[in-house]
Amino acid sequence: MQQLDHNDGNFSKMQQPLQNRIDAFRSAEEWLHALKNNPQISKSCERVIQCIIEGVEQASYATAAEVAACAGVNTATVSRAAQFLGFDGWTELRSEIRNRYLSTLSPVQLRDAHRSKASGEPLEDAISLYMEHLASLRRTFDRSLVKKTAQALAGAKRRVIIASGSSAVAGRLLGHHAGLAGYRCEILEDPVSISNNISDLCSDDVVVIFTVWRLYRWALFATEFCRERGVPVYLITDSVNTPVADKADHALVVPSEGFSFFPTVLPSICLVEAISAALFDVDADNSRNYLESAEKKWDELGILYYSSTPSKT
Repeated sequence: MQQLDHNDGNFSKMQQPLQNRIDAFRSAEEWLHALKNNPQISKSCERVIQCIIEGVEQASYATAAEVAACAGVNTATVSRAAQFLGFDGWTELRSEIRNRYLSTLSPVQLRDAHRSKASGEPLEDAISLYMEHLASLRRTFDRSLVKKTAQALAGAKRRVIIASGSSAVAGRLLGHHAGLAGYRCEILEDPVSISNNISDLCSDDVVVIFTVWRLYRWALFATEFCRERGVPVYLITDSVNTPVADKADHALVVPSEGFSFFPTVLPSICLVEAISAALFDVDADNSRNYLESAEKKWDELGILYYSSTPSKT
């Protein structure tokens, strides 16, 4: 899983000519056709890409060996093709192909695309898929980005969280946890509030944007605006190859494929909770004071059925 940081050397590696400037709104087939037309590509790599184009849905689940058999090459050639396109290997390229394929589907089409793999037991399907997602997140995610995001939130004058649709669940959770730890956030979920509330942002502020599955235009608008103003943008997304990721300062990539008509926010929530814990640790004494103050207020208002404050009797 690729993590994108515009401020370190890894991003320059990601800025390879084939994948960086291709229009990310294109379908997987169009994107791959554009990549295949590069004059530097070898004949064997071209065969690999053509094989994928002819069966994008199948390729998005296929192993390197299956793609190699389709293209009449060996598995090493499939890996080289992926690396030529700027990915670490076939697994990363396959994930990008799958994200692009799924992003073009409506909810009904998304559900139909998952039916062939459904067991008939939704809970089993959910647990199995999400265990895979969390294992992938654990294996591939750059841990340093968790602390870097937390430190940016702690040091900012204003903290703006932008999220819509199912991603708003993760966005609200980050805002809730951050506020309890002493770092109040603004949560924006619709285009009007986004437009109205980012107009006076500056370089001392920070913006966290959530966008998975289908890319909203407001996400691109907000990212472009922030880039022009020098406002740091931390993007939580499922792909680094989008116009938003291209303009964000940091892209934190999480799996998002669900098992029915919706994407999953579980990996995003896992990341949010890690960032929230790291945010508390930036200034633990200060965060502890905020939590104790909030707890005292809850007791005064009688919000909790059982009080956490020991009885004086």
